[in-house]
Amino acid sequence: MKFSKYYRALFRAFSLVLFLAACQPKEEVKQVSFEHHIIEAENFSDSSNWSTKDYYTGVSAMADNAEPDSNFVSYTFHLSNAGEYRIGVMAASRSYPVENAKLTFDINNKRVGELQVKNSRALIWTDFVPVQIADTGNVTLKIRSENPQNAKIYIDQIVLTTDPDFQPKGF
Repeated sequence: MKFSKYYRALFRAFSLVLFLAACQPKEEVKQVSFEHHIIEAENFSDSSNWSTKDYYTGVSAMADNAEPDSNFVSYTFHLSNAGEYRIGVMAASRSYPVENAKLTFDINNKRVGELQVKNSRALIWTDFVPVQIADTGNVTLKIRSENPQNAKIYIDQIVLTTDPDFQPKGF
C-alpha cells in the first residue's frame, strides 16, 4: 500500500508538470514561403534583336549587337507578391574577354536593376542582384543587353526569387 501511494503522488506531480507546461504560452512559428521563378531563356514572349541559338546546354537566347533601346527580350509571368527579390541569370559571353557587358532588368517598363556579365564562354551563374518590385499579378520582365561591339551574350536561365539563400542548381 505504501508503494502505490508513492506512485500515485509521483503520477500527480508528473501530471501537474505536464499541465503547467501545456499552459505556457508557445512561441509562434512564422511560416516562411519563398517565391521562385525559374525561366528558360528561349521561352521569351517578345524580343527585338535577340534570337534563339543552340548552345551546348540546349537552346538559349542570344543578344545580337544592337543599341540597348532596341535590344530586348521579355517574359510575362504571374508575380504573387511585391517586395524585394533577387535576380540572376545563367549566362555566357561569346567574345572573351567581355568588359563592361551588362544586362538591365525592367518590370512593367520600370528599371529595377542591372548586373555585369562575367567573362566566360561557358554558361555560369551571375551574381544575384537585389531588386525591388512594386507590381503583382501578370508582370513583364524585360532584359536588355548592353555589351561592347562584337560581343554576344547568351542566356540560358533567369531566376527571380525572394529567398535570400537560394542557390540554383547546375553549372
